Amino acid sequence: MANARNHYEVWLKTIEAEQLDLMGEILEIELFLYDVEKVFRQAKQLDAMEEPELRALSTSYDHLRNRLKYNLLVLEDKDLDIEHCKFMIRWHKDRGL
Repeated sequence: MANARNHYEVWLKTIEAEQLDLMGEILEIELFLYDVEKVFRQAKQLDAMEEPELRALSTSYDHLRNRLKYNLLVLEDKDLDIEHCKFMIRWHKDRGL
């Protein structure tokens, strides 16, 4: 059973590392989306972009919004996995395993 506890401890460290990487990616996407929104506002105020450029920027924006939504769902799954690992580690520890 000590092997099972070790398994959960290793898995926990792996998931926490993945969670941090994912959070970094989420922050990068949010910052980029903020910059794209600024460009949209400025372009509309100045009427500076042509229709094809606006469509391309809009498509990229939509893609990133979808990526952000997906990453947030994955992050929720990571949170559940982390809680599961912590529970199993405590369970094994409480039983002296």
